[in-house]
Amino acid sequence: MPRSEPNPRSPLMSFLRAQDGVATVDWVIVCATATMAGFLALTLGQSGLGTYSANVRDEVQAPYFETSWTQNVPIPDPEDWDPMAPITPQIEGIDPGGNLGGHFDPAGLDDRPEDADENNDNDDGSDDSGYGNDPNAPTNGGSGGTGGGGGVGGTPATTQSNIVIENASFEATGHGNGGWSSGVPDWTIQKGGSGDVGDFNPTSNALDGSTVTGNNVAYLYHGGGSSSFASMSQTFTTTYNAGSTYTFSADIGDGAYAFSGNEPYVVNIYAGNTLIGTTSGTTGDINALQTVTVTSTVNDTSLNGQAIRFEIMHPSSDGGDLLVDNVRGSVSTPVGSGPQVVTTPIIGCPVPDYIAPPHTTTGNTLADQAYFVDTAGGGQTQIQGCAGLPGRGFFNANPAITLNLSDMASNPDFRDFEVRLDSSCDTTLLIRDAQGNWHYDDDSGPGLNSRLRLSNLADLNGQVSIWVGTFGSTPCADVEVRVRVREW
Repeated sequence: MPRSEPNPRSPLMSFLRAQDGVATVDWVIVCATATMAGFLALTLGQSGLGTYSANVRDEVQAPYFETSWTQNVPIPDPEDWDPMAPITPQIEGIDPGGNLGGHFDPAGLDDRPEDADENNDNDDGSDDSGYGNDPNAPTNGGSGGTGGGGGVGGTPATTQSNIVIENASFEATGHGNGGWSSGVPDWTIQKGGSGDVGDFNPTSNALDGSTVTGNNVAYLYHGGGSSSFASMSQTFTTTYNAGSTYTFSADIGDGAYAFSGNEPYVVNIYAGNTLIGTTSGTTGDINALQTVTVTSTVNDTSLNGQAIRFEIMHPSSDGGDLLVDNVRGSVSTPVGSGPQVVTTPIIGCPVPDYIAPPHTTTGNTLADQAYFVDTAGGGQTQIQGCAGLPGRGFFNANPAITLNLSDMASNPDFRDFEVRLDSSCDTTLLIRDAQGNWHYDDDSGPGLNSRLRLSNLADLNGQVSIWVGTFGSTPCADVEVRVRVREW
């Protein structure tokens, strides 16, 4: 059978045999069109495949899985990681000038063995252990409320803390019903003439028991006459800070018996020996107790650091028992009006306007001599709830240490600025540099202690504050803070 041959004059054969440029251009167009069609098909297929995959995921996931497929697997908390090797014991130094509780190491840090955990150190002074130094920690921000609950950036208007009062309800002495004795534990008693001060368990007929906290009350007896007097007072660890408001309340009254009637009283607040607040009145012969409050807001910087003292007096009268119970006190400190030196713990988020008694030093000094300070660690506020602050743990509003630094970036041999904590506790560390940047660490130091190394030394020229916290809520009584400049 004869074989059929293609028609040499057909268009297809003419196109295939053509050698001129027009046929070549047509071939390029055909190839390009085919490529574009393939790309569109792939794109549409991917979109459809993604939608189908999502539908399958939703069908499988619900309702049998509680965890989303897109949820990240949590990284274990640093608390669960293996602790670092212990640090080489430090060399105890001297304190030639007092330095507000700190001391220097005059031996020079270069003379001691290098840190046991130096294998975690990068050449640039940072820490490659996986946690610790964060030169890019968040800066302050967020808005604050009142009472120390707000964050830094928009600081709270005031920060309030309670004043610790020993034997505030006079229950330290045990008495049977109607029993009494002279003297009151933890209170300073002053009396003269026929005056007397003690504690008393009143019977139901002697005083309205619904106004009594616990069992006992204190009594201040005045026998009458100009030579008699009776007072009780207590001095606290809380110290005076100019502009702060100190408030004390006590339940004061009289009894339903012959030698207790309408009794006069005077209630005073002192900073050291200076009277800064007072109120007075009479009980009204009410056979019960009622709350009396005295408040002081005095802006006198010369009194800063003086111990706060609370006093109740029974002034001259015809004689009788003044009864007292349930003493309480608090201090409220304004925030935002500039640095305020604070020496007692204040409850609340760390506040930049609070400073410790500042220590002034230079980069060259810290390179030659480490600066040591012994302090307490911890507080009552979890910084996880403080806007704009990195990290976690329990802190107070005021820092443990404030440094005024200069010449920190003047020497090319300076490597970084190091703050290290040494204690038997699980500490945390928070630093605010002179530019307002916050830095946080937990567990980069020896054991469960903290350490920060800050390589941007120019940010440290000025006021630098250091907060010492604890990872858990239990405070730490003794933490040694070492501050130094490391050199290359």
